[in-house]
Amino acid sequence: MRICRSLFPFPCVAFRSKVSAPRLAPLAHSTSAAASLREAFQLSWPITLSLLLHAGYRVNDQFWIADLGADAQAAMGLTTFLLILNFAFISIFTS
Repeated sequence: MRICRSLFPFPCVAFRSKVSAPRLAPLAHSTSAAASLREAFQLSWPITLSLLLHAGYRVNDQFWIADLGADAQAAMGLTTFLLILNFAFISIFTS
């Protein structure tokens, strides 16, 4: 047992365990910028497509309710905001 320094006003105590953690093999990552960019695109295209489809739905909805008046458009804008807020809460609480 040893006393270690911390940012808190009280000392932290670190215990040495006799059981060592298993060593994992290092992941094979490419170090080139092109490979990093490719990997970023592979990870980001589904959410980009989803956001584009949602934007398309909002434009389509606004087009079809344009003749119903300002109150209908305001209600559509409010429900769209609530839908986006709902998606944000789902993504925050499920991650």
